Amino acid sequence: MKRIITSVFILAALFMHHPVFAQSKFETMANQIAGLETYLKSIKSVYSTTNKGLNDVNNIKTGSFTLNQNYFNSLKNVSPAVKNDPKIKAISDLQQQIETTFNNALSWQQNKGQLSSSEISYMKSVYNNVLGECNKDLQELTVVITNGQAQMTDKARIEKIDTIYKDMQQKCSFAQSFTGKAQDLANSRMADKNTDQSLKTLYNVN
Repeated sequence: MKRIITSVFILAALFMHHPVFAQSKFETMANQIAGLETYLKSIKSVYSTTNKGLNDVNNIKTGSFTLNQNYFNSLKNVSPAVKNDPKIKAISDLQQQIETTFNNALSWQQNKGQLSSSEISYMKSVYNNVLGECNKDLQELTVVITNGQAQMTDKARIEKIDTIYKDMQQKCSFAQSFTGKAQDLANSRMADKNTDQSLKTLYNVN
């Protein structure tokens, strides 16, 4: 800006020595210089305001990013309220109960010898499938209750634990129902054999 003003004054000095230019011309140029200075000051003011505004926005965004980052990081931590949920132990107990139910049933069936080998194999296949689903539930539970594994609110973690608990209850009920029906079948066959034997004895049939 100084360079512009200096150039204008040099031109004004030259023009003043020229007879064609009157005093009014000089005044006009002086007014133009004043207007130019005002314009440049206005531009500088707008720039300063804009720059300050951009800095404020950047600070706000940076602060907001930090808050969000801290919030999401906190979601990776499991609170005591979640870790102490009694359903966690209940889930583990149900899984053990399922294993015990199938193991006892298979042992009983093999001891009674009423089911065929293919029927025993089928029971084992069902047991393995149920056990595999139980292991998936336990893996999901481990993610939910372990720090750094998942970004979840306490509410979401507790809801997930409730879902896993209900699923494990259903599997336990199925295991009891399935093995119970298998035992009923074996008992029915033993009863039929006893009836046949009684009839043979009654009629002296060998």
